[in-house]
Amino acid sequence: MMIGLEEKRAYFLLFQSLYAINLVFSYPLQFFPIMDNIKKMKISQNMQYCLRIVITFLIAGFAFLIPKFSTLLNLTGAFAGVALQFCFPVYTYHMYFRGQVSRNTKVINACVVIFGSLCSIFSIHDSIKELIDN
Repeated sequence: MMIGLEEKRAYFLLFQSLYAINLVFSYPLQFFPIMDNIKKMKISQNMQYCLRIVITFLIAGFAFLIPKFSTLLNLTGAFAGVALQFCFPVYTYHMYFRGQVSRNTKVINACVVIFGSLCSIFSIHDSIKELIDN
């Protein structure tokens, strides 16, 4: 049984809609660390609410004003994401188990860092090229 073009469009629209709903509901979760830091500041609760509103509008403004916001996010992920996913865990592991790490583990970890760094370089290059071309 083959799926027709209209059914494919309906599925695509359904998945796109569900993804958008997911993004809207995950925003508070992504925003939580910032809000937690604001709560720790020694300022009044009214000022905390004002900071929350300003930060929310700044983020929304960036999303609307930057024409290729997704490309900018790719660029940011290439810098920060690689460090958080490939480099910092390896560094933390080596610091925690200092003197106990075998040679094979060091080689494997070095390969992980090199792989992540190369992926980062390619992603940065691709993102900058896309920002310049558009």
